[in-house]
Amino acid sequence: MDRLPADGFWWLPEDTEQIPGRLEGEPGNIKLTLLGSFGDEHLQARTITEDTFRDSAVFPLVNGVIRGKEVTLVNVAKSGESFSAPGFFQFTYRPEMILFGRLVDAEENLVPQAMSIEISHLLPWYGRSGLEYEVEFVASALAQVQWSFRHPETFTWGARGYSLTLGSGIDVQRPTNGIAAQERAAFKVRATVQIPLHTWISEVVTPLLSLMRIAVWKDVAIKRIRPVFVDQLGDPLTGGLDETSCDLVLNRQSMNNGEEPFLSDEDLLFRAADLTDDILAGFIDVDSQQGQIREMFLTYEMEAMTGDDRFLSYVRLLESMHRRLFPPTKSEKAAYANRLEMMLQGLSPADQKLVAGRMKFGYEPGLVSRLHALCKPWRVMMREIHGGRQQLSEELERIAKHRNYLAHQLTDDERQYDERQVANANLLLTVIFRLNVLKDVGFDVGRAEEVVRKSTFFIRYVNRHRRP
Repeated sequence: MDRLPADGFWWLPEDTEQIPGRLEGEPGNIKLTLLGSFGDEHLQARTITEDTFRDSAVFPLVNGVIRGKEVTLVNVAKSGESFSAPGFFQFTYRPEMILFGRLVDAEENLVPQAMSIEISHLLPWYGRSGLEYEVEFVASALAQVQWSFRHPETFTWGARGYSLTLGSGIDVQRPTNGIAAQERAAFKVRATVQIPLHTWISEVVTPLLSLMRIAVWKDVAIKRIRPVFVDQLGDPLTGGLDETSCDLVLNRQSMNNGEEPFLSDEDLLFRAADLTDDILAGFIDVDSQQGQIREMFLTYEMEAMTGDDRFLSYVRLLESMHRRLFPPTKSEKAAYANRLEMMLQGLSPADQKLVAGRMKFGYEPGLVSRLHALCKPWRVMMREIHGGRQQLSEELERIAKHRNYLAHQLTDDERQYDERQVANANLLLTVIFRLNVLKDVGFDVGRAEEVVRKSTFFIRYVNRHRRP
């Protein structure tokens, strides 16, 4: 992305009139301010995509030049106007996307053939580094350090008409005091058929963001997108993408070019080596429901909480997961409605309303039943840790009683865990939740267990549970 603000000249592809203006702001809030207007006769109440700017008059494409570099603005909506002496009108526009380094003169030409996508936390998720160094000492003193880079082995997947390669490279900069090099990882994606830009965003970029949010257990952001058009393609046999390709900025997405927090093993639900074509296909799908999973765990995993607060949050989270994975059938709802109607007979209207309101979700199973259902695919592993079926059942009963004590202060249920023990209970709830997320994402039972077993949070849980 070019440095902003930047002054330049702007025009519509079908018009020869150029208007001076300034492009300014940060990704998510980039705007174009013109000393004049393109004119109402050019406005088109439509967009290139189908789901954005429906209620605004939009210019599908606006071309421009800033600092001698070509720029194309996509889906440019008029957002305001102002008047200032000595009689100049200023018009403000907001683009949905910006292409730095390329002019596109017609919508039918806005069709990338490939794309390079960098996302925050991608390098640790990739788990491979090509940086190597040799240290030379002379008389026990450091003489020199020699760095080298060798491209590590890449991962390759194919799904729904796309081929994806994950690899790493080196960015080299030359500041005034020497050379600075930084390793970076990127997805390089090719399409087997011609696909318009907005389809790339909905079927590739957005699903990859969702996948990474789940995989690294953190919120993530786009660092860089480089669409590649047919005249910029590299060798299809090597999967190379021409590094002179343009930069794409999504004005509705945040960019993250700053420092990324360190990721431990506990932050990674699964790594790139665990991803399969089938799992990837579940994300590269416009109708995918993976976003529901993402929002569920981000709310809890990214907040600092006390042990009891996290316990209650995880219980609510697992109840929500069970409700989505095991929704009650129509017959179960109907049977409960009949029983409720019989119970309400003879009560006053006010009492009927009160009882019916409190028992609205009475057809749903209790917490113990929910936990057993969520543990069922993993019962062999869970019983192995707890020493048998009875011991696991007793632990799930304790969780339900502790929830009742914290949430309802019921006299029949006393506090079940002290501060240390509630941390162990939270680890169990974490294991149950992450296993079911993996299953919902597309991992089979055996592979999900394998991924969780090698995670440090699971090892810590097992060691705490077996500690005498």
